[in-house]
Amino acid sequence: MKTDEDVSQRLRQASRLVELPVDPLERLHRRREMRRRRERVTSTAIALLLVAGVLGSGLVLLRALGPAGGVGSGVGPSRLVLAPGQYFYLKQIDIAGPGGDGSRTEQETWWASDDSGELRFQTNRPDKYVPYPPEGAYSKGHFPIPWQNDVGSLSTDPAALEAQLRERSGADGGSPAPEFSPDGVGPPTTGRMLAAIRRLLVLPQALPDLRAALFEVAAGLQGVQRKDGVEDPVGRRAIALELTHDGLGGHWVLYFDPENHQLMSESEGRSDLGAVFPVLFFDSAIVGSRGAEPSDDQLLFPRLGRAPEPQPPASPSVP
Repeated sequence: MKTDEDVSQRLRQASRLVELPVDPLERLHRRREMRRRRERVTSTAIALLLVAGVLGSGLVLLRALGPAGGVGSGVGPSRLVLAPGQYFYLKQIDIAGPGGDGSRTEQETWWASDDSGELRFQTNRPDKYVPYPPEGAYSKGHFPIPWQNDVGSLSTDPAALEAQLRERSGADGGSPAPEFSPDGVGPPTTGRMLAAIRRLLVLPQALPDLRAALFEVAAGLQGVQRKDGVEDPVGRRAIALELTHDGLGGHWVLYFDPENHQLMSESEGRSDLGAVFPVLFFDSAIVGSRGAEPSDDQLLFPRLGRAPEPQPPASPSVP
């Protein structure tokens, strides 16, 4: 016979096996919490997928722009460095200023990092001007270096480049640059430095990243005035760097494009006259083959179009 204690113990054991009913409001609250938790997890997963998609699209876009992206993509190493198989295109037009010989010369070069390329030349004074190197196409390693001026050792870091240029131009007490008089009398430091920079900027092997670094050096020279928001002589948006006295009677204005800091044109005059005249114009681009005409999206700044005509000779006797 079961005692009352036995019955009580069995009831307690049975109660442990039975789940008490949950209050309906409590059950609803739990369901809402579980749904919110699932929604938060789902939202987080979607956000992560969106971020991954944006990053992936950005990488694809950067690869698509590459070194030959469109004008206005900004200054940056990948924008201005030649990839294998690409050529730096440089078109240079020189015109005579007042009192000159009335000449106009136009030279186009395609230069690759393996020293291959092509040169084309035309002038209204073939009796006086010839191209160097000669016209024609050059295979790997055979494009002559103008004036034997190898720029391969020059840094594209502006600070390091400035130190190199001061040594090469004699601005720190070394030998004067070759274009100065043999007696060693040359212009002050800024004049020598700007002369060295101008000399480099007409070289076809001075590639876009080096040209951008040359702009930074020139803009920081003592006595050089920087003017933003101006136009070059043919109406292209520009940054002007002006040196009114170079120490040899020269007055120079160099116009660079605001995005990639490439030289677009140059004006010169005499310090005692105060007026400058356009004498030098450029187009430049990075193209995919030798001899190729650059498309608009390969240009490093807006296309030149038509350059001003040279001033007439001072007299018929001018050679």
